[in-house]
Amino acid sequence: MKRLIPIIIICLFSVQCERGWLIKIINPETEEHNVLGCMRTSACNYNFEATEDDGSCSDVKDCAGLCGGAASIDVCGVCGGNGDCSCPNGMIKDCMGVCGGITEYDECGVCGGDGIEVGKCDCDGSVKDCDSVCGGTAVEDACGLCGGDGSSCGGIWAIYYNVSTPIGGFEFDVEGVTVTGASGGEAATAGFTISTANNKVLGFSISGATIPVGDRLLVVLNIDGNKTDACLSNVVLSDDSGVSIAIEQSPCITIIKEE
Repeated sequence: MKRLIPIIIICLFSVQCERGWLIKIINPETEEHNVLGCMRTSACNYNFEATEDDGSCSDVKDCAGLCGGAASIDVCGVCGGNGDCSCPNGMIKDCMGVCGGITEYDECGVCGGDGIEVGKCDCDGSVKDCDSVCGGTAVEDACGLCGGDGSSCGGIWAIYYNVSTPIGGFEFDVEGVTVTGASGGEAATAGFTISTANNKVLGFSISGATIPVGDRLLVVLNIDGNKTDACLSNVVLSDDSGVSIAIEQSPCITIIKEE
């Protein structure tokens, strides 16, 4: 029978010990142990089962394709070779050191490797984004526009705001296009009444409700015309007491409170 050596943990006045002393008996044979390994996901030897990083992370593969490996190309061009370049009958060694062999380095520099993985665009496993940039981060927005912000869908124009004071009312003029309607955004959520007469957009609450602070969508405009020609002017925001909020607009579709 194995002899169990109990480990006693004594805790006093800690967050875990809410009532004086706490004694815990740990059985060494059943207690879970940490799994050592590389925990950095970008490393080529990342271990998804590791619970404690052991400092073994590596970003470099050797000529044999082994992450963190030590194999190198000798003077004969052989991966892991011993520097003996001689072959009988004038034959030449391949990258595996086999006289007359046919194994070659792939485009990633790995002897006998498969090269860039299908669907990837480089040896690091990157993929092209919607703008065809290898390893890029651009994505298509809801309108199908690569790198867009979702505001370019035909016939609508999204107006955003970024303020630290609740909005009790707003108004602004729209230039370059014709406004045919307005709806949605935080204005609709707050129950605001919204009008769009003569290209002037006006929003207010009969009940005294306010639009919350933050970086949010204010309202979505229905427009006729080229959206690239559209811009806001004469922007006015007020708080729940009707006091004007000092703002700036940037660039044309975002309303920002001046500090």
